[in-house]
Amino acid sequence: MDSTVFKILTIDGGGVKGLYSATILNKFEDYFGKRCTDCFDLICGTSTGGLIAMALSLKIPASHVVGIYENRSAEIFPAKSKLRRLFRQIIWRGIHTDKGLIRVLDDLFGDRTLSESNNLLCIPSFSFTEYRPVVFRRDHSDLFRHNQLKYKDVALATSAAPTYLPMAELSEYDHKQMIDGGVWANNPALVGLAEALRYFVGEGKPYDQIQLLSIPSLNARKGNPLGMRRERSFLDWKGDIIRLVAVRIMKMSRFRAKSKYGGFCISQERARMEGYDGHGQAALPDLVVTF
Repeated sequence: MDSTVFKILTIDGGGVKGLYSATILNKFEDYFGKRCTDCFDLICGTSTGGLIAMALSLKIPASHVVGIYENRSAEIFPAKSKLRRLFRQIIWRGIHTDKGLIRVLDDLFGDRTLSESNNLLCIPSFSFTEYRPVVFRRDHSDLFRHNQLKYKDVALATSAAPTYLPMAELSEYDHKQMIDGGVWANNPALVGLAEALRYFVGEGKPYDQIQLLSIPSLNARKGNPLGMRRERSFLDWKGDIIRLVAVRIMKMSRFRAKSKYGGFCISQERARMEGYDGHGQAALPDLVVTF
């Protein structure tokens, strides 16, 4: 009996480092001559990865997404002095407003809704109103909930990083206030696997195997030098606190994604960002591995 494979693409959060993820996916599309939306059943993305995932689900070329990062990142995250950034982050309303991001999302998505997605979607966020994780989905045969939501609103909800951008308030979602999905699922691989195993893969379901391609965010930090001062205040830790939480979430998700779920042994051979050196086509057959 031929096996049926459920294919998942997941894209990590990481702010402007989404340029790296979008570049990998652009090379993927160039190499295979196909849009990402035509290669996967389910696309998952968190924060900046959620913006990329939603764009791909509307058949927007990855090259166009790359152009947005290259040309409009400064509009979303305008430059500020270190002192002003620190003052705003700790005391005054967060580092950035969401006005620039809203303009970019309006241009990218318009008023399109999740019902128009060409793929199943999982976009993690966190409801600050209810204090619980939320996964925004395109409705399917077993779940009817979010089709009426606009792409741009869900994009705001998944990317509203605390102290960086304002909370998102979704009028079509009972005015609930949402924050960045990276607070619990910066790497959405586990979210994608859970969705697949719950609804689509297994005995009595349409698929019996899973393939998952996980595109991680570029990690600019390789570690710290020896001999650092051990006593550290909040100001000493600064952004390291947020980075440590994000790294912990990503590492734990990848560790658990390699474990057994519901009787399935997920042998995850994910795409390694380190395998792409930024020149030419890269070794995409080595990057894009099925498992």
